[in-house]
Order: sequence, then C-alpha cells, then structure tokens
Amino acid sequence: MASKQEQEQNLHLTLLVDKEKNRVVLAETNGDFIDTLFSFLTLPLGTITRLLFKNEQQQESFGCISNLYKSVENISDEVFFNSICKRMLLYPRNNSESDCQKLKLNVDDSEPTKYFICNTCAEGTGLLSTFVGASCSCGNLMDKEIKLHGGFRNRDCVFVKKQTLYLIFDDLKVLQSFPGNTLHQLQQLGYKNMNKLTHMSVTVGLNEILELLRKALTSDSPLSDVFLANGKFPYKCIFSSKTPLSNVPTTTDVIMDIKVTISKSKQMIVYAEAERDFVNFLFSFLTAPAGTILEQLNGNYSIGCMNNLNKSVRELHFSCFMIPIYTPTGYPKVAPQFGYVNQPLEKLCEKDTPPYRYCNNGVVYDYSNQKYGSMKLFDPRSSNGTIKSAVGFVKGQSKFIVWDNLQVTTLDKNTSSIAFLQKLNIPFDDLEVHEMSIGETEALNLLGASLTSFEAALTEALFHLIEYPEEEPY
Repeated sequence: MASKQEQEQNLHLTLLVDKEKNRVVLAETNGDFIDTLFSFLTLPLGTITRLLFKNEQQQESFGCISNLYKSVENISDEVFFNSICKRMLLYPRNNSESDCQKLKLNVDDSEPTKYFICNTCAEGTGLLSTFVGASCSCGNLMDKEIKLHGGFRNRDCVFVKKQTLYLIFDDLKVLQSFPGNTLHQLQQLGYKNMNKLTHMSVTVGLNEILELLRKALTSDSPLSDVFLANGKFPYKCIFSSKTPLSNVPTTTDVIMDIKVTISKSKQMIVYAEAERDFVNFLFSFLTAPAGTILEQLNGNYSIGCMNNLNKSVRELHFSCFMIPIYTPTGYPKVAPQFGYVNQPLEKLCEKDTPPYRYCNNGVVYDYSNQKYGSMKLFDPRSSNGTIKSAVGFVKGQSKFIVWDNLQVTTLDKNTSSIAFLQKLNIPFDDLEVHEMSIGETEALNLLGASLTSFEAALTEALFHLIEYPEEEPY
C-alpha cells in the first residue's frame, strides 16, 4: 500500500480552458503526470473495479466487470482451489508494479510482491512462493519471507523522460509539447487565436487521479469533467454500439461449451449453465491489465478515452521514453501465475514465470539456467501447487450459473431445480434451452460486452448464435 508520504505528493498541470464552453482544450505537464496517466494501462481490471466501481450503483458501473468482482467475493472459498486463488482475483498483481512503485502518484494500493519459503525446510526443498501461507511439499506453510535481490531498475523515471513537456487533450490524446504541435492542434479545434482561451494552473492529488481514471473509462472529456466540475465529478458515459464483432475471422475451434436458457419474448439470454472452463475464462478478465484488454479488442469497442491513451503510447516518439524500444505500457502482460492457463485469447495469456535461484539468504532472477540453488515456484491454480498441473482458479467439480449481467453463482448438488425455476418467475412456455459452443470469436465478443454492457453481456455477445428451425410453409 502506498505510504502516507507518497499519497501526499502532488502533481501540477497547466490547463488551457475555453471559458464559454467550460471545457479544457488542452493541458501541458511534465513526465511525472504522464507516467501516472500511462500507468492506467498497466492496472488489472480487478484492481480498477476494487478502487472505483465495487460499491457503485449499477448505472455508474464499468460494464459488468463489477458483477464478476462481486461474484468472486461472494462465492465460497471451497469452490476455489484454495483461498489464494480467490485473493488473486480480488487483488490481481500488476506485472509493472516495480515501475509503478516509483510513481509520484500511484493509484494502485496493492501489496508489493513478496517471496516466501518454508521455515522448516528453508532452501532445502527448492520451493518458492509469492503468496504467504502456501503449502510446502513437507506439509508446513511457506511463511518465511526472503528478499528478491536486484529486482528493481535503478532509475528515477518510470515510462517517459521527466523533463520533457507533453500536451494532453480532453480526450486523453498525448503529444510531445512543441509549438508546431500546439498550433496545429488548436487550429484543428477551430481556434484562430488565444482570445477565448484562459490559462489555469491546477494541483493534482490522489483523489483527482482516481477520478481521472474513472472518467478515462467512462467519459469522452475526462479533463473537463475532473478539473472544471467544482469537485462534483458528474457522471457521463460513452461506449461504442454493442454489436457482435464483424471484422474478426470466425474460428471453428470449440474452446468450451455452455447451455443457455433464453426468453423468447424478450429475445435475451436469461442465464447460462457452465462448468469451470467458462467461469475461469470470465474470471480471468479481472487479472488482465487495461492495456492488454485494449490490445486484444483492437479498437472494436470504445471504452471511454482509454483507446486514445493506448494509441498515444504507441504513437509517441521513441525519444520520449527511457529506452528506445516498445514500452511496458504499450502491451502490458498478465502477471505470471495470474492468468487462465487455457486462455483462448492470445494477448490475455500470462507472462512466462521467470527462473529463480536461492542466493545470499534471498532469491534472484536466474536466466543462466544454473541447476545449483534453482527454485521451483509454487502455483496455487492446481491441486498440488505445480505449474504443469495448473488449470485455473476454480475446482473442476463445481457447476455454475452465469446470469446475463455476468453475476456468477454456484450450482451445487443441493440446489433445488423447482425452487430455482420458481424464483425466475418467467412463464415456462417463454423459456427455451440451447446448447452453445464458444470459440475465439465468441470469447472476444464476451470480453468486449463485459466492458460495455451494464446488464446484458451474454445476450449482446452470444444471442446471435441462437438458431431457430425454419418454419414449414403451410
């Protein structure tokens, strides 16, 4: 969690404001603010939900992601392989955490990664865990903390160079600040001179950054909403049309099967009966960074202004960054061990687990493949903690009900079908059951719908797959 001193640090922005329209035309700032802005792309959706949307009313939620998050909270620990798996989904790890910890304002209050071994076996078993309380092969708990040596980059800057000035527009497009860039952009916006524009200096603290993150996901004018709203932060939302993807090649590979019950009169999916593969896939949305999601959706869905932010990272000149290669925020990875092992969407696959070696009463990254002192990493997503047998977050024997709004509940052996149907309160002749196969295209539709639909993610992603038999002519 960020220290009190870190939370009290402030950033500064110079705004150019159109007073008549009450709108921020552009802002100018240095690299510290841009680092924080770009760090939004590294945040897993579960972290964003926990920070911003967990306790919000439905009309102010971030698609159906908050329903997935609340489902994880409400499902019994016994459904997961262990309590660690549940904690992984509620507090997903940021794969760029070592960089983000250097931010002047870091919205992610997650605990930094720690490393544990068994106090009884110490380094003798060669087993290492990044989760406290995991079970060692000897049966005891791995709760002795050891340090990671040499795991952080020794530089003050994070993603971009500090002293460079940048322009930020109301839709979160970012450019390097040159007079030519500024002039061209103001001309494009229809301004002939500075007569209608006013300078304003603002101090930005953690509260403003959190609201800027919220508006980046839900608004087309985040800067105006946050800095010209007198602290009220009025809610406003912009999304793309909720239609199935049409420009993605259809695949014939069946990844998972579900059984859906539809309402014929409302033309909607009421709920789906699913097993662990489908639920593991849905839950994996929570551990995926926002930038990864945007890369996977490839512009097919508009999510506030996050697309503009992601595009800016790709198009900003390489000289602005600390190293002249593609930046960590351009395509952030799911943290090792935090993904779904059988992930059908390529870019949502987790980053490879680095090799570790015991050294000087701690652990180091070891890419030399030395056998002496090498350590195996405990994987909680399996019945025995081994990477090879890792499957997912929930147990295989569990059955689930997934509602149209992506609320997930368990369906155990003691669930009464009579009571279930009675609770639905829908005429039986309006209900119809269909079996459905999910491939890569459908998986992509589900990902997009989970972010842009408030109540009907299953319907908007999958209902077009429902096939009705052709009526015979009279």
